[in-house]
This record gives sequence, structure tokens and C-alpha cells, in this order.
Amino acid sequence: MTTTVVSWNIAKRHAAWRQLVEMGADVALLREAGNPPADVADRVETGPREHRDSHVWNSQWWEGRWPNLTDRWPKVVKLSNRVEVSPVL
Repeated sequence: MTTTVVSWNIAKRHAAWRQLVEMGADVALLREAGNPPADVADRVETGPREHRDSHVWNSQWWEGRWPNLTDRWPKVVKLSNRVEVSPVL
């Protein structure tokens, strides 16, 4: 079985999320991902929040400073059922 991986800086573009779900890849390594738009959110798996959202694991230092801090963090996104993606614990 071949696994297709996409690596892409999508710069928070919703159109890029839509293109990802249509291209047939298994996994996406995204930079500046933002959050997927509502119309494709149920077709991608971004993993548990505590593994992709610094607001969870970095205490409360960010409050009132950068409300969109996590919008540009990288994400590993599962796009198909042909693979299993697990966070490193």
C-alpha cells in the first residue's frame, strides 16, 4: 500500500482545505493551517486539541496577548481511512 503525504503552507486559506480533501492524499503536513472551514471539517481529522493548540499546554500566558496564536501553528491532518495517525506522547 502506498501512502500519499502532502506538505503545504496553506496560509489559513479555506480554499486550500477544500482542495486537500479532493486530492486523495492520506496525510497532510500543514503550516499556517488555521482551522478547517465548516464544510470540510467533518472530512479531516486534526487530532486531539491538546496536541495542536498551545492554549491548552502552554498555561495562560497568552491570554489578552495574541487571540489567534494557534491559527498559524502546524498541523498533521489525517485525510483518509487508509492510514492511522497517532500523536507522539
